[in-house]
Amino acid sequence: MALDKIGQGWGFDLIVAFVIFSVALVSFYFYAVNYSTQDEGTFKDLQYESQFIGDILLSTGSPEDWSLENVVQI
Repeated sequence: MALDKIGQGWGFDLIVAFVIFSVALVSFYFYAVNYSTQDEGTFKDLQYESQFIGDILLSTGSPEDWSLENVVQI
């Protein structure tokens, strides 16, 4: 009798997991289809800002031999 209940619980877990996976898959599909219709300018702005931030993070700082007294940009 106890084995039957374990099997039923496992089956219910499988159904719930399948429903959650299906909802996530459908949501991703609709997002991916509609993403191409979004504004191209927003993508260009984000690309520019990410390049700018990357350049700042990888720069040597300003001035070239900065110290705590004369630092402009770390």
